[in-house]
Amino acid sequence: MILDVARHKFGESIATLLLIATVAVIRGAMLNSGDMATDELATAPLYAPLLGFESKHPIIAALISLALLTSGSVRLARSTVRLKVYPAVTTAVIPLSALIITAMGLYNNMLIAIITATLSAEALARICHCPTGNKRIHYIFSSMLALGTLPLLDSALLSLTLATPILWLYLRCRPREVIAAITGLILPIFTWCYISWCMGEDFTQEVIGMWNNMLTPYNGSFINYFTIGRLSFIGLVLFMAICSMMLYRRERLVLSASARHIWTMLHLLLPIMCAIFFFMPSTSPLTLMTISIPIACIIPLFFQRMGTYISIIAYLLMFFACFWAIA
Repeated sequence: MILDVARHKFGESIATLLLIATVAVIRGAMLNSGDMATDELATAPLYAPLLGFESKHPIIAALISLALLTSGSVRLARSTVRLKVYPAVTTAVIPLSALIITAMGLYNNMLIAIITATLSAEALARICHCPTGNKRIHYIFSSMLALGTLPLLDSALLSLTLATPILWLYLRCRPREVIAAITGLILPIFTWCYISWCMGEDFTQEVIGMWNNMLTPYNGSFINYFTIGRLSFIGLVLFMAICSMMLYRRERLVLSASARHIWTMLHLLLPIMCAIFFFMPSTSPLTLMTISIPIACIIPLFFQRMGTYISIIAYLLMFFACFWAIA
């Protein structure tokens, strides 16, 4: 059944994903980001260039957003299927991640939000491969590379890079893996600083600017972001995420050791991100959207273990709440 997301075939998941992505891109193109450029401008290095590109080339930006949202959702789902994160094989992550990213991230500046979501999904998808031990140093480096690019889009996400040693401790990284992780983290920022230095700027100016912006209170308003529709969607998704975490305690013995490591990592990652963003003064709607990525990997267990009719009702409620949030 097309409404039973836990038992979607791959074709059904892709069709649903394309529907959600198309609606998200069309709605995102209708949003006026010009006013936000003066009121809520985050002075991250790549923010202004991408904002200008989206304003000058809206059609190209929409096509790029469509491709990135599609590839990011499929990439995240591919990792969960290959690693057997759930008791039964499911492609539910494909439409669910697109729904959550659309509802949480489609506020203003669609291209920047979707690029941030895609990088977050890529980082999480590669981190999930680390407990398995296969090509571990490659996955650590590439995940940290994606994570290190995020502060160039939103300075508040620099706090996530500072918290990565907690992840390295959990993964019990060896010295060479720590070196690879540090190299991946600093490479994007170092490259941008080098480009700025070649253009005549001070080499450390961008790093100092991102640090100061991370500690500067967000000058926008959350009132327009936390609408009734978005609050309803957040409440529904959090309820399903909590239920999934409780269901995991019952299902954990069915899963492999690597899958249990991934679930433990997700259980640690979600509260750490919430705590960091709660205390970070520069937290913005773009920052909060990154929390949707680990949530999208958690809630498929809810749809697998609930009854068919309950799953269908919850899935339809997610659809209605998502479209209500972006209306």
